[in-house]
Formats: sequence, C-alpha cells, structure tokens
Amino acid sequence: MKVRTRLKRRTAGRGQVSFLWQLTPRRFVRIPARGRLPPVRRFPAEDNAEDGVCSEAEHYRRNLVASGRLLDADAFRAAKSLTRADVQMALDEKRFFVVDVDGLPYYPAFFTNDYLDRNTLEAVSLALGDLCGWLKWDFFTTARGSLGDKSPFDLIALGDVERVIARAKSFWDEVLR
Repeated sequence: MKVRTRLKRRTAGRGQVSFLWQLTPRRFVRIPARGRLPPVRRFPAEDNAEDGVCSEAEHYRRNLVASGRLLDADAFRAAKSLTRADVQMALDEKRFFVVDVDGLPYYPAFFTNDYLDRNTLEAVSLALGDLCGWLKWDFFTTARGSLGDKSPFDLIALGDVERVIARAKSFWDEVLR
C-alpha cells in the first residue's frame, strides 16, 4: 500500500523550508538534497589504469616515495627515534599525518628535517585539523599567494609562524565549505 508522504527539506543556506510530496510505501524515504554528490565509490587500482589523470597522480606519488620525500613507518620511526605508541599518539592528536600511496601509509620526510622546528610543523598540522593527508601535503609543499607566493616552509624558516598557522586555519575553512 502506498501512502502520500510529506517530506520536509531545507534549501541550501537560506533557512527557507520547502515541502516535497511523494508516494511512498509505508516507510520514510530519504530524498538526497539537491547539489549533494552520491557517496564515492572506490575502484581497484587496475580499473584506474586507463585513466590518465589517476595514473599521473599515482606516478607522482610513487616518485615521492622513491625520492625519499615520503617515508614508510619503519624509516620514519627510525629517523625520529620514536616508538609506535608515540607515532600513533601524534597521529591521533593530528600532530603528524600520513598519506596513502598504493594503499600503504607514508609519512612526510619534512617532519624528520632538523632544519625545521618539529613543534612548529606539528602546530601547523594541528591547525589543518581533520583534512586528509594529501590536502595537508599540498598545503605544506605548495607556494600560496596568500603567503606572498611562498610556501609555508619558507615562512617557517623566516620565523613567521603565526601567519602560517592563520593561513592553515583559513585553508581548513575553505576546504570544508
């Protein structure tokens, strides 16, 4: 038996309420809001082999591992003399981050750099919040117009840490919009 159901739906950002009528079987049916994307479906790596963009990104990421800019867990722990528990605690607190390459976690090698203050890097990573590892990597390694066409590394080396942290917080807000 079908019942005429009134489903309430809010329009994006305006606070106006509109109603939509739909014939449904005797249960609530959720209608996705307009403009929302369906859940991401993950495909095995071999299905993406024909996709030029995906394979280009995978090639770039593999080169980062081969060049030593990304370290596996054992090399990272050995370079910083940390235990697994220390690394896991830092990951949980968002002070470190990992990036996935071919399904394996890798750590950015700049956390092991003695020329950059690790506490400053951890504070910036913490300011970036729950962003995925590749977005954090992009923030750290890319020159930004809002930072005077300099990368966060350049400003950290110059001692302008507050500006980098402020930009990290605004970057986090921009991505989550």
